[in-house]
Parts: sequence; structure tokens; C-alpha cells
Amino acid sequence: MVTGQRVFGVFGMHRAATLAAAEDPRRDTRVRLLVFVLTFALVAGAGLAYDFSRTAVYRATARVSVDPPGAADQVARSQFAIAEAQSLRRSDLAQSVVRRLAAGETNDAAASALERQFFAEALPQTNVIELRAEGPDKVRLTEALSAWIDAYSASRKLSDQDGNTEALAEARHAARVAQRSVEQKKSEMEAFRQRHHITSIERDENPGTARLKGLHAALNDASTREVNAEARLKAVNDGMSQGRGIVRSGDRNAISSLEMRAVDLREKLKELEHDYTAQYLAMDPKFKALKANLARVEQQIDQERERSQKAALIEAQEEYASAQRAAQRIREQAGALKQESQAFSVRFMELKRMAADLDQLQEARRQAGERLAKLESAHKPSAVKIAVLSAPAAIPDPIAPNYLRDALIAVASALGLAISAVWIFDYLRRHPGADTQTTMPPIIQIAYPGLPQPVGASPMALANAAAGLLPALPATAGASSELSAEEISALWGAANADGRFIIVALLAGIAPDELSRLQWKHVHLDDRFIDVPGGSARRLPLLDPIQQALVDRLPGAEADPDAPVLTDATGNPLEEADIDGQLACMAHDSGLRHPEEVTGRSLHFTYAAFLARQGMKMSDLAAMVGRFKGASGAELMRLSPPGRARSPQQVDFIYPSLRPA
Repeated sequence: MVTGQRVFGVFGMHRAATLAAAEDPRRDTRVRLLVFVLTFALVAGAGLAYDFSRTAVYRATARVSVDPPGAADQVARSQFAIAEAQSLRRSDLAQSVVRRLAAGETNDAAASALERQFFAEALPQTNVIELRAEGPDKVRLTEALSAWIDAYSASRKLSDQDGNTEALAEARHAARVAQRSVEQKKSEMEAFRQRHHITSIERDENPGTARLKGLHAALNDASTREVNAEARLKAVNDGMSQGRGIVRSGDRNAISSLEMRAVDLREKLKELEHDYTAQYLAMDPKFKALKANLARVEQQIDQERERSQKAALIEAQEEYASAQRAAQRIREQAGALKQESQAFSVRFMELKRMAADLDQLQEARRQAGERLAKLESAHKPSAVKIAVLSAPAAIPDPIAPNYLRDALIAVASALGLAISAVWIFDYLRRHPGADTQTTMPPIIQIAYPGLPQPVGASPMALANAAAGLLPALPATAGASSELSAEEISALWGAANADGRFIIVALLAGIAPDELSRLQWKHVHLDDRFIDVPGGSARRLPLLDPIQQALVDRLPGAEADPDAPVLTDATGNPLEEADIDGQLACMAHDSGLRHPEEVTGRSLHFTYAAFLARQGMKMSDLAAMVGRFKGASGAELMRLSPPGRARSPQQVDFIYPSLRPA
């Protein structure tokens, strides 16, 4: 009986709580609806009131064509229309329009307001000007445009008349000024030419220039003679120093005659020496006379050569000195005339500049004369032609504001603000722990015989007590836990040499079962890669941390390629359970809260998650860390950021905790 009463009491309390919870949502719904309606009504009402309280703006338009005076092409007509469109916005025209509309009264404020309402724009590539006026009164806008066109036409006529008269007077004055300027410039040039003795504006026709030119020619000839004389003197001196005979051309005949005579005497002596003996010839007076004559002739030849050589040297020296004196005298004359020539050049250039100015003045006089002749030959004054193509007319519908669009914007804004107000109201009324209480499923408590129950226990205490009787839910099948960088750093600090090698290998993409089967024949340190054995056999690049760890372990197993890389104290390979045991011990020593969760699979999954978060392709990820199945593979795909996957060249493969400090 007592047990039944307890059961019915529990069900009664649960029913009361359920009714109270059902009543609260209905009350909250009514409050939310009230907040939504009030906010929407206030914002929408204010927006619509402001929208429809604005004054409507109407527009009136007209089109006017303008043609410049005289014949003009289309380009000139369009440019003239652009200029006239600018002149239509003048303040005097606005005041004239105000006087026409207000029966002769002038108001500066009204003119300024009217000027802001007027718009004039020339249509591209045409001589048509579009006039626009915007304001709240359609009839007033049409009248204002008509008055604007009338005022512009009247102003244009006055400007044309004044412009023709002023243009003719200006042209005559310009012609007189140009003629006077030309005469003054001519008088100035003539006085300058006579003052500085300039014969002609051509440089070569002036005496100073011609004289300087002749001196330069004479100096060139004198310099040539000086060089030739110096060369001749040098040749004579070189011949005398080398022992060569130098004979003048005038002495060559006499010396040739003596040489012929000497040759003849030598022939006679040879004949006598051939016919007679030496003893006879020594006593023969004829032979002695011939021999004496030959000696005398040879002496005369030597004397003539020496005399001719001295005379040639004297002549060469005199010729060189004479050439030097002539060249020096011409140089002195040219130097004296050079200063005068420079001063003449300055004055001549000034005269040339004055001549160029005279040409410009004469051209200006010619143009002024042509313009005056055209204006005087015109039969009647030219005027701008103005034609109204489209009479002023107002558009029936207002151009602004857009009441329908603004009303929709006001309603949409009111709807958004009302929704935001409801959301803010719910957020401010939310109590801490409300989500937990509202989402907790109803607890059904069943009293069992023999279950101890304290007197006065609350339903929550009963729920906690009953929770211990329920079996724990199993974890997701195939899922692996991920370690943080701080946990890995703490694990690294508490690890020994073997433990650090295990951490480096697992964080390089090698799974625990693959690490237990890894042998030294799979490691290629020189080529910097490692062949991972097992079901996911693959070739991994040797990253710097694992290569350094392998180099440190190499001397002990260098002799046997089939020896395992990771062994226990007896030399047997470590199994995956042994690896997990060592990691759990290191996690316990480092002070981690749940050391039993630190396994080889968790470290291997941590490295795979590190690569997946960088956006690495799933195919490249499998080639790096092996294949993951079940929930672990789905978790890696969830960790990958959205967008296009990255290639291996764009991914950092070294885990941050393994980088050198």
C-alpha cells in the first residue's frame, strides 16, 4: 500500500508540473504577440505617416533649338548649344522670369528659389536644349518655363545687337593697333641697324662677317705652309744628321757635270793602268796629270755638295720662319677681329629677333584686316536663331516621392524591427539554466520494493538516485579523440627517448600498428623517405623531426636491416598495446586529467585533424596518414574548411608542438 501511494504521488507531482509548463508557453506566446503587434504598429504607422505627408514634386519640360550666326557645321552647332545651356542659368534671366510672373516686382529670394528649380541640358550631338522645371505646382511650372523662354529670347536679341556693334568697333580698333605696332617695329629695326652698322639682315653680306671669313681662309693657308716648311726643315736636319747629302735643285746640274768629268777621268786612268805597268805610270807625266785632275774634280764635288747642303738648310730655316711669322700675324688679326665679331653676332641675333616679332605683328595685322573686311562687308547683323520645338508642358504624375516604394520599405522595416523586438524580449527573459530545464525529458520514477528512499526526498534527488541504475550509453563506434597542442606539449615534456620517438612517428602520419611493424629496411635516410608497411602501405617523406629521431636511434640497429625500429628491452618489437601503455604512463606523469584517453590512435588522429583543418585533399590526406573508417573519417571531413581543397604543396606537414623553439 505504501509503495502504491508513493507511485501515485510521484505521478501526481509530474502531472502538476506538466500542466504548469503547458500554461507558461501559452502566456509567453501571448506576450510575444503583443510585443510584435505593438512594435509593428508603431514603426509602420510612423513610416507611413511620414511617407504620405511629403509634398508631391512635378516636372514640366520644353525643348528649344539654337543655331549660331552664319554657316556652321554640326560640331560647332552642338558646342554652341552647350554654351547656351550654361548661359540659360544666369541670375539675370531668373530675375527677369520673376518680374514676368510677379507683374514687374523683383524678389531676390524668389529668384534664387526659381533658379534652383530650373535645369537646362544640351542634348548630345545636337543643337537642341531641353529645359526642365520641378516644383509642387504644375500650372506654375508651365508658366515659369514659358517666361524663361521669352526672357532668354529677348536677352539673346539684345546681346546680338550689342555684339554686332561692339564687334565692328573692336575689329576697327584692333586693325589700327596692329598697323601702328607694325610701323613702330619697322622704325625700331631701322634705327637699330643703322646704329650698329648692320648692312643686311643676311649675315654673309655684312663687311665684318666677310672679313672674318677671309681671315679664317688665309689662316688655314698659312697654317698649311707652316706645317710644310717645318716638315722640310726636319727632313734637311735628319738627312744631315744621318750623313745623307742634301742637294738643292739649282745645284744638281753643276754637281752632275763634275761627277761626269770624274767618271771620265777614272776611265782614262783605268785604260792607262791596263796598258802600262805601275813603274812606267809612276814616271809618266800624263798619268800624273790625269790623277791630279781627278783629285781636283772630286774635291770640287765635295765642296759643291757641302755648299748646296748648307744653302738648303738656310733656305728651309728661312722658309719655316717666314711661314711662322705669316701665320702668327694672321692669328693676331683674327683674334682682334673675333671680339668685334662676337659683339656683332649679339647685335645681329637681336636684329633677327626683332624681324621675327615684325613677322608676327604683320600676321596679326593681316588677320585683323580680314576680320574687319568681313564685318564691314556683311549686309545685315547676324543673330542667333531660336526655335521652340516643344512647348512647355507638365507631366501629369509626380516624379517624387515614390509613395508605394517608400510605403513597402516602411512596412518591411516595421516587420523586421518587430521580429527583432520579440527576439530581444525572449533573450532578456531567459534565465540561466533554462535550456537545461526545458530540454530535459520527463522523469518517470517507479518505486521498487526494497529500494531505499529517504523521507522527504525531492523528485530531482530521486532522479539522481535512479540514474545510477540505468546503463551508460556506448560511445560512437570508430570515433577517436583529439588532443590539444597543450596536452601534446605536456606529454612531450614527460617523455623519455623512446616516448619522444613514438610521439614524433605518430605525428608524422604513421599509425600505431604500422609503427610496431616498422623495420630499418623501410627507412631510407639518404633519400629522405620511409616505406610504411601494413594495409595502408605508402611512402612518406622524412620530415625533419622524425629524421632526427631516426638518426639518433640508428647506431644500435645499423647492422641488421630486418630489425624493428621500435623495440623493448629484450629487442622484441613493441605491439600497439605496449605503445598505448607507454603513452598512458607519460600522460599520467605529465599530469593530464584523463591519461587513459591518450593512445596511439588519438595521437595519429590528432595529426590527421591538423592536416584536415588546413584544407588538404582527402585523397592526399589518406596518402599521408592512411585510411580512416567510420566516424573518424566523417569527423575529418567535417573538420575540413569549406571551399576548394588545397594541394600538398600548400600544406604545413610539421605539427606546431614539434617545431624547434
